[in-house]
Parts: sequence; C-alpha cells; structure tokens
Amino acid sequence: DIAGPSNKSASAPMTRREMIAVLEANCKELDVNKLQFERMIHALKLEKATAEAASAGIDETMSDDAENDT
Repeated sequence: DIAGPSNKSASAPMTRREMIAVLEANCKELDVNKLQFERMIHALKLEKATAEAASAGIDETMSDDAENDT
C-alpha cells in the first residue's frame, strides 16, 4: 500500500509549555534507559571477572596437580 498525500492540514505548532513537557518526558525516559544500560554493563563486567577468576582457579589447580605428579 502506498499512501497518497494527506489532505489534513498541519497541526498547530507546539507551545513552549508543550515543548518543555515533551522534552522533560524524553529526559526521564533517557534516564531510565541509561540506568538499565549501566546495570547491564555492570552485570557483564561481573560476569567477565567471575569467568576470569574461575579460569585462573582451574589453571592454578592444574599446575598443583602437575607438581604432585612428579
């Protein structure tokens, strides 16, 4: 479906009060999104650190086992 030109006239321009309200709502939404992103970043960093610590523990255990074999 291809839409043709609209016959509706353009809506009235927003007032300053309306613009401020829209901008404030956008700022609140951005703050919520930012907080979610920060939480995801923190969780990913913790996950990476946990994986690295587990890997280091495995490597250390393997070297201890090798020393006990000799």
